[in-house]
Amino acid sequence: MGFINYKQYSRTHKNGWTISGQIVEDWVSWVPFITASHKIYGIIYGDFSEEIIVVSDNPDKGLFHFLDNNIPLVWTSWDI
Repeated sequence: MGFINYKQYSRTHKNGWTISGQIVEDWVSWVPFITASHKIYGIIYGDFSEEIIVVSDNPDKGLFHFLDNNIPLVWTSWDI
């Protein structure tokens, strides 16, 4: 059994998105749940492996702006 470390993360990026979450470190690092907010594009929160919620006047535009400017590194347990 490995040692699991938890770190809080919150940062406002140059693209305007403030992203917050808890980084879990064991043999690999991952963020199980995030929240992200932008003055123009709204709020995004959730677990990208299960479900995300977009609260915005234009949810599609908000989600695409977030993903275009914050490209996720996607791994699954099968990648390890």
